[in-house]
Amino acid sequence: MILSIWYQIIILIGSLLAGVIIGLLFEFYKTIIKDLRRKKIILFFLDIIFWCISGMIIYLWLFVICNAIMATYVILFILIGVGIYYFVFAPALEGALEFIYYKICIYLRGIIRIMVYPLQLLFKIFFVKRKNIKK
Repeated sequence: MILSIWYQIIILIGSLLAGVIIGLLFEFYKTIIKDLRRKKIILFFLDIIFWCISGMIIYLWLFVICNAIMATYVILFILIGVGIYYFVFAPALEGALEFIYYKICIYLRGIIRIMVYPLQLLFKIFFVKRKNIKK
């Protein structure tokens, strides 16, 4: 299949961006699993799930950008994109990703508390025996 130069440039830029996306996803994944370092079996399954999901995301990305043409240079430029992310963007974004992750955790805890509090009140009202009630 003969591809025009313009289309090949789009494929290369899309591949570089796919590599940067993989690097960003992996950095965020590393931030999430920092607390799970001791539990090797959970970490093993999370690694498999992460790489399956990131593989699907990259395949869909390449499908949209370049109709899923997987030539050798596409894989090479994905690897170059990962390298660009780790040497250029990772030092600056590592702290920002940790900040975003911890803020998301705080907001999720707040939402869960808001959702659980009414259930706790209902449980106390209906199922906890009161000592002061005379029969």
